Amino acid sequence: MMKFMKKAKLLYLKKFLFENTDEENGVTMQQICDYLRDNDISAERKSIYSDIDILRKLGFDIISYREGNGRYYKLASRDFELSELKLLIDSVRYSQFITPNKKEKLVEKISKLTSIHNATELNRQVSISNHSDKWNESIFYNVDSIYRAINKNKKIAFHYFSWNQFKEKHFKGNKALFSVSPFKLIINDEKYYLLAYDDYQLKIKTYRIDRMKNIEIMDRDRIGHDFINKIDAEHYTAKVFGMFGGEERNVKLRCKNELAGMIIDKFGMDTHFSLVDEDKFEIIVKIVPSHVFYGWVLGTAGGVELIEPRELKKEMIKMVGDVIGC
Repeated sequence: MMKFMKKAKLLYLKKFLFENTDEENGVTMQQICDYLRDNDISAERKSIYSDIDILRKLGFDIISYREGNGRYYKLASRDFELSELKLLIDSVRYSQFITPNKKEKLVEKISKLTSIHNATELNRQVSISNHSDKWNESIFYNVDSIYRAINKNKKIAFHYFSWNQFKEKHFKGNKALFSVSPFKLIINDEKYYLLAYDDYQLKIKTYRIDRMKNIEIMDRDRIGHDFINKIDAEHYTAKVFGMFGGEERNVKLRCKNELAGMIIDKFGMDTHFSLVDEDKFEIIVKIVPSHVFYGWVLGTAGGVELIEPRELKKEMIKMVGDVIGC
């Protein structure tokens, strides 16, 4: 046992410095000795100095410095800066597809990546509109299964459901198994989607990951690589409004100048602006039309006008008529 604890001393020393020191806070040699002795480890100062040198050679940024009448030791830098950890925690807390219970566990784990002093700064209460639901816990297991299938270049099979008017799960295709080739995962509007190739319908489709059940990795290789490789995932969500699949169309939109920032945010800085007059400009972009796209246009309250193609204008007018009962 004594031999084991002697070998473990280096690990205990690294743990103590990691948890109790940071760029602003250090510990004395006496505190290090007391900690090691509390854990039944012999703590001679000469050997501790040697262990600190070993940790430095292994890449740990351990600094010694004088303050007042004492000498202190601290781990001055680590993999994540405090500002980066704050960003990670806020991202977790703001996420709508992570359940409250999972959020707390993730926040707790992230907080352990810094010292106990900095961890208090990470425990910030952020006011969040939380719409996470109990069944979303399955997202983590679904994502893991999908990534394993992608890494193995295999298809997946699963059941897919939506909700009916009684708030009951309604499985698509009378609970038939969907079989697709998974390729990419996309986050859009705080929801997780799978981008996959459907070899039955011979097209690219998207699926809500929280609505997938009983995912199985099949013993069949993926297909559709050529189709997927043509897609720029970063711009895919700009084209597919509401993540509804379908055929891409070129559309011409006339926009008010004050909406230029919104257009750039949606379609990217490379979108070409053709000036119409001193108040408006036009763009031509590829999108997959859906009622979500029409709703986006209408939501600009006249700031964006759909010019072409005319058949899409007719579809949007029909949608408005259906909404107001005309």
